[in-house]
Amino acid sequence: MADGAGRLERLIFVRHGKRAQDGQGNDLDLITDRGVRQSRDAGEWLRDRGLVPDVIVRTSADRTRTTAEALLDGLGQTPPILLLKPGGGWGAAARPEDACKKLDERIATWLAQLELPPQTLLFVGHGMSQKTLAAAIGQRRSDLARVSN
Repeated sequence: MADGAGRLERLIFVRHGKRAQDGQGNDLDLITDRGVRQSRDAGEWLRDRGLVPDVIVRTSADRTRTTAEALLDGLGQTPPILLLKPGGGWGAAARPEDACKKLDERIATWLAQLELPPQTLLFVGHGMSQKTLAAAIGQRRSDLARVSN
């Protein structure tokens, strides 16, 4: 790691790729081919800007697994992927201060699973939880590297 090793410097949020639906319009826990392409493109975009994560954390949903795998294809590298335990969502109704406390706890849990702390952590999750977390981080005036395409 470069100078500053030993502390998390950048947290990148990536929402899972476009969610697939069945013939009746019901959401599935899969992403579409378009979602896979978008996720791979996002990985390339991150790589081209020097924003390659040291670790990727994802939820237990299959759509975040597929998104993380496509991101890896685009990154051209293979940082480890950590899996969140099911049922650990922040929820749409969470207050920002509660979400921020949970974020602190979760990052500590994620980092404890690694030999060396990452400088850049990429979280593949879901839209509402990420909006809640971004609002919480913004309220704390923490540094946030937000990448969207």
